[in-house]
Amino acid sequence: MGTLFHQEPRRPLRFNGPKGCTENQRIVDFIDLLKETAKVHKLTINQTLKVMEILSNERRNDLYYENGDIHDEQMAGLGEVFQKGFADLSTSIEILGEKIP
Repeated sequence: MGTLFHQEPRRPLRFNGPKGCTENQRIVDFIDLLKETAKVHKLTINQTLKVMEILSNERRNDLYYENGDIHDEQMAGLGEVFQKGFADLSTSIEILGEKIP
């Protein structure tokens, strides 16, 4: 699981064509993929779109859960930092209290 300074690169978008690729070209590429996938698997365009929608929703759910896991880890780490900081601060206050008459 990625965290700051040790984070693995994010997976690029599937239809993120080469630099300079126009939005129109991305649409054409998607339509070509859609038609080819439907043909290969003997599905209608609507069936193929539904499958792609299901996969997209599945990926969104995966990202949602992964983000929650990362958030939990970060909050736990922040809690540890605060806990150590408060302990150090408490020790410093005790030392100062002993030195001040």
